[in-house]
Amino acid sequence: MKTRMAFRKFRSVVVAAGAVIWMALLSGCETLDKKVLDPIRVNDEDTLARTGSMIVRPPTMAMGSRNQGGMEFNYERYRGHSEQRIKLDHYIETGEGSLLGPQIVDNTADSESGRIAYNHLMKFGPHFELEPSLGVTYERLVVTTQSRLPNSQLQTIDDKALGLGLSVAPRFVLNDFIALEGKVGLTVDEDSDTSTTTNVALVLSPIPSIALRGGYYWRDQDVESIEGESDLEIEFEGFLASVTLRF
Repeated sequence: MKTRMAFRKFRSVVVAAGAVIWMALLSGCETLDKKVLDPIRVNDEDTLARTGSMIVRPPTMAMGSRNQGGMEFNYERYRGHSEQRIKLDHYIETGEGSLLGPQIVDNTADSESGRIAYNHLMKFGPHFELEPSLGVTYERLVVTTQSRLPNSQLQTIDDKALGLGLSVAPRFVLNDFIALEGKVGLTVDEDSDTSTTTNVALVLSPIPSIALRGGYYWRDQDVESIEGESDLEIEFEGFLASVTLRF
């Protein structure tokens, strides 16, 4: 009899403990469902941009003395880092794992793009030029994030995409060697993600086939990730170093 009563008490304790664990699990799932998924943000206001391009203008693509077409091959790279504060009841998701708030994480972004485009040079008198280009782009964005908590693992998102890139560059030519230039570029990739870049630069041409640029730029890049993962919001600005070869 005592053995039977002890077994019943033990069974009741097990059932009660199981109920408590089950309710805790349900409560935990409900709490996770109520958390806010934040984008991964990288905002660096002091990062050097390196770009280079080659423009080929065959005589057959000339359209009079003031208009000439050409092919442009362009490469750009931007790399920066910043910290991100994740609030209580917020989290970020990379596909490799979740980072729950409140905490601080360190993010880096490395953005590279290459483009093959049609470039059209238009001259409006001796001191003003307009140079639009349109072509196909290949973009790669590698973002890493790591918590500052002990024993944290580095998590990586590697996004690659094809797209269309458009840029317009107005240029004020002071003489054969010096010019002032602005440039606005927009890229839309196959997933409808966008990046915009604006820069102003001083252009030095020691010889006609080489143009050296030094200036300042601003770049915004947004990538919508797959469902359940964080979007990417990248903002860079800083000094620009660029070289263009013209043939």
